[in-house]
Amino acid sequence: MSSVDLNDDRGPSINRSISAVIILSSIALAGRLTARRLKKVSLGSSDYILIVGWLMALALAAMSFAGEAVPLGLGKHLMAVSLDNVETLLKFLFAANILYTMSLVAIKISILQLYRSIFPGRGFTTTTSVVGAGVIAWGIAVVLVSIFQCNPVHGAWDLTVPATCITLPKFYLGNAVPNIAMDVIILALPIPNVWTLQMSIRQKYVVSGLFLLGGFVCVLSGIRLHFLLALDHADITYSYRFVAIWSTIEVNTAVMSACLPTLRPLAKEALMMFSSLSSTINTFGFSNKSTTGPNETYLLGPKDRSVFQRLSTSNEEYVARPESVKADSARVTVEQVDVERGH
Repeated sequence: MSSVDLNDDRGPSINRSISAVIILSSIALAGRLTARRLKKVSLGSSDYILIVGWLMALALAAMSFAGEAVPLGLGKHLMAVSLDNVETLLKFLFAANILYTMSLVAIKISILQLYRSIFPGRGFTTTTSVVGAGVIAWGIAVVLVSIFQCNPVHGAWDLTVPATCITLPKFYLGNAVPNIAMDVIILALPIPNVWTLQMSIRQKYVVSGLFLLGGFVCVLSGIRLHFLLALDHADITYSYRFVAIWSTIEVNTAVMSACLPTLRPLAKEALMMFSSLSSTINTFGFSNKSTTGPNETYLLGPKDRSVFQRLSTSNEEYVARPESVKADSARVTVEQVDVERGH
């Protein structure tokens, strides 16, 4: 410890990393809720449970790490942190592990609830219930062990009190291994059902890929476990920074993974808007537009044949059917398209 640079402060890097994933998970959740609205579907239990998980992930970052722990000395060497701050910091880290666990439990249960709504068969419902019970049991066990890791309990943060504590590396393994195993099981659950759906092979691969994207969370759990096992408890305020970062990345990535399968309506709407904008630009394009007196004529390229979006001129709306454009360089006049009013 005597050879370390006591001015070395990694707190700002913790804040930057945490802020980025919070923004991304918030965007993903907002996208999921927007997609529900576009489909005119009311929020279900999976949505509400995921919101709870996201709020816990937000609390994990805001209260335990970026909001309080970093100003108290997380990211600094232990010798550069006052004893009072060390004790307060250890309390926050104590709470952080509980929030981390509860957030993951909520996110996993949300995913299982989403599966049940997509694949409502009795056998699959029973399977998800069994897995969900395992997730809840794991969460309760981890929270209880986290709370009672030392005897007396406050020995976990009060370094002046003689305390008997569990062997932390064994606890870390006992926490992480079931967590990763359950993630793998949850990822694999919907895949057999997907391949029984009436859709093309390509679509089956795409849908399966959406569900399996959550596998990245398993990788993050493994990275977090690596840094937990490498903790230097003699310099806990400095070495714990990696655990803080990867814990927050993991839970927020889990939120994003839970949102991905629900974003199709939003992606479809975005593509339609882009297509509409592209068609409008090409139709009234600055390079392709030519006028020939009373009847305006537009040159439409190959990209325009798939859709001719509703156009607005004064108080009238014009809609052209896709089949009205056939050739690679077709000329279409306003008189050749159907005219509809008042949409």
